[in-house]
Amino acid sequence: MQEFVFECKLRVGKGWRSGRTGLIGAGSDVVIPSCDWHLAGRNGTECWCSTVIAMGKIRRYGWLATALFLVALPAATLAATPTLSIEAGETELHEVGIRLRLMSRSESSVWPAPTVYTYRHNKTGDILDLYDPFELWRNDQHLRHWRDRYGNVCELAEATMTVPEGFKRRHVLEKDYKAGTKRQENAEEWDMKQLSRWVQTYARDTPVGDPKELPHSMKLQKLLEFSFNGPTLAYAFYLPASAHFKMKEKWFCLVFRLNSRVDKKQAREAVLKRCLPNIRAIVKVETKGVSSHRLQKDKFSPTGEPTEERIQSRERILGSIKGLKGWWHVETEHYIIISNIRPNERRLVRRMQSDIEYLRAAYEQFMPSVATKETVGVLRAFGSDQEYEAYVGQAMKWSAGMSATRTRELIICQVSGPGSSARID
Repeated sequence: MQEFVFECKLRVGKGWRSGRTGLIGAGSDVVIPSCDWHLAGRNGTECWCSTVIAMGKIRRYGWLATALFLVALPAATLAATPTLSIEAGETELHEVGIRLRLMSRSESSVWPAPTVYTYRHNKTGDILDLYDPFELWRNDQHLRHWRDRYGNVCELAEATMTVPEGFKRRHVLEKDYKAGTKRQENAEEWDMKQLSRWVQTYARDTPVGDPKELPHSMKLQKLLEFSFNGPTLAYAFYLPASAHFKMKEKWFCLVFRLNSRVDKKQAREAVLKRCLPNIRAIVKVETKGVSSHRLQKDKFSPTGEPTEERIQSRERILGSIKGLKGWWHVETEHYIIISNIRPNERRLVRRMQSDIEYLRAAYEQFMPSVATKETVGVLRAFGSDQEYEAYVGQAMKWSAGMSATRTRELIICQVSGPGSSARID
């Protein structure tokens, strides 16, 4: 009996992929000991190949074994090499009024909340919440962002406010930031110097040379490319004004933050050929954060007249999930709960609303709250481990929940276990 077995195990990132091919035929019973091959590619791919061959008329099958091995290794190498590719289908962003092609196998994710810096006033002793004006500015200009399987990030932003300037302190009150930042929505109001500074500040990379105007389709009014030293691609464009599409002449910006191992030239070619030519206007539909009345446990009305700071804080919180599929919010006396846990987990969601207030009341028995009436507590609950880990970062990916004091959020993820539909630990 003759047996030929070809087995190849490919290690790509954290996962294993294996393939096995067997051939059986007539022949001798002379056996050659198994051979193990180990190959390492420059991109970190590792390949192990084991062959067990019972000799006979092996020459009939040897060429096939060689071919299978040579095909398997390049496939593993290509699979592990980070790239940036643009999908064939188009995505409609109705709340923005734009249709475009995104990165392949990318997912929209939640924009991180701005960091809160707590100060105590020297004279009055009041607790003050201050912010980095540039972080608030990026938060206001940001529209959507997506991350693909290789860690490439694409951000869509709109130029509606000039870059903050004139602030004497690093951290400021939110009302001072609003007063010191100029709104400038019409594209015709921007000169090239202002726009270049806007893109450079938003991209947070070192610019190279002046922006270059690119040829574009009739769907765009103007298209500019900005070059940077780092792994960043940035393009500013605006669409023709249209009463039908409710589109004003406003500058938009697409920023691609590439994985450091991605070929920047290849990524630029993919964006120029498949993404930018397919940007077009669609009918704009104003959307707000989805409030699920079915999930709201109790009717809620805030006590007293809401202050301007509280209104702005609430708008910023709900703006972080604006247009994101599957996200909703409910409110309690002290918290806004934003989540993408499936609405059919109604029992879990209602329990969260009651338990968070019980826990707060118990905690305040030992540690009185320093929160002011302007403070809005946030409970951000993710429906999957992957989304939670992407939001909290590598250092806290091991956890199931955390109190992020710098952003004033309680962050948890849905933990699924055997015998229960879902539970929060």
